[in-house]
Amino acid sequence: MGGGLYCLGVPNAAMWGMIVAVLNFVPYFGPVAGVFLLATIGLLSFDTLWQALLPPAWYLLFHLLETNLITPVLLGRRFTINPVVIFVSLIFWMWLWGVPGALLSVPISGFFQGRVRPRPGYCQPSANCSPAESKPSGRRFRLINHSRRNRPERR
Repeated sequence: MGGGLYCLGVPNAAMWGMIVAVLNFVPYFGPVAGVFLLATIGLLSFDTLWQALLPPAWYLLFHLLETNLITPVLLGRRFTINPVVIFVSLIFWMWLWGVPGALLSVPISGFFQGRVRPRPGYCQPSANCSPAESKPSGRRFRLINHSRRNRPERR
């Protein structure tokens, strides 16, 4: 981010690049704040309006590419948190801890979701599961119990 701002001629490009990179971690409000910040910096640093709008346009382009292409390809479908939960979590943790809470809201939500959501193949003790449902299956069983006689049959 800072390299692009440097090529556009923004003063202290590395510092502004780091600030908007950190703002990018705040869901919903961070990118909006980054665009406004870079628009202000552009208007104060450059003479023409077109040149002043290049830094926020660069950031917006970079953010849209990262949000819609790079992150989905890297994370795939493994990180699934409802957007409403993210928004409510953001508001709650920002109210509780301020800016650090806003930065930590999504990781905290992911942690709690991982602890609350039941795992496949896991039977809760109060659910009256049959013994076949409560046994570990497949690869996990083979990693835990290495003896040949206790291996599950292959199909």
